[in-house]
Amino acid sequence: MTVALALLLGSITMGWLAPRLLRRLSDPVVAVVAWLTSIAAVVTTSAVAMVLLLLPEHGLAFLDTLHNCWESVRHGTTPTIEVISGLTGGALLTALLVRFAIVGARSARQRAHAREEHRSVLRLAGRREPGAHPTVWLDHDRPLAFSLPGKPGLVVATEGLRRHLTPEEVDAVLDHERAHLNGRHHLLVAAADAVAAALPILPLFTRAASSIRELVEMSADLA
Repeated sequence: MTVALALLLGSITMGWLAPRLLRRLSDPVVAVVAWLTSIAAVVTTSAVAMVLLLLPEHGLAFLDTLHNCWESVRHGTTPTIEVISGLTGGALLTALLVRFAIVGARSARQRAHAREEHRSVLRLAGRREPGAHPTVWLDHDRPLAFSLPGKPGLVVATEGLRRHLTPEEVDAVLDHERAHLNGRHHLLVAAADAVAAALPILPLFTRAASSIRELVEMSADLA
């Protein structure tokens, strides 16, 4: 149990301190990788710690732990600390996995539904320009552009870009949006959002979404 507690303490410490260090990274690609790696490390280490709680020092499996706990209650004795820690770790691990799965699935459904609605509107309102990532042009004077993931990914832009910007500037804006699609930045942001929603317990998780949003914009700018 000592090893499990040490792993949990290390995960909590990293979850609190890592954001301060990660914000110092200047290269956006390196910073995104560092954020994702840190999140994966904390989640994995915490999961391993909880699994170790399921396997206390006496080497009991989870079913044996439940059996011993039941026997202790039936005979009016207090369960051992190993049994209690095993049950607690199992309950926490199960709850976290279920919560993450539910939040992730719900978020994926919402994003897919919104994406299909956007595509339906664009088929009617936009003029499609072919390409690896087709560009859909909307007749609007305000200069705007965004990317829409999918198969294929779309770049959506307004005619206002051409009216207010030079051709070189328009190309730069479109390249920025194509970089988002090529780098699958939407998936990175969606994953960070899911982690923040499912595990709002450490700064590493709660700050990941906003930080990764900024970093993918910087990465697209570099492209």
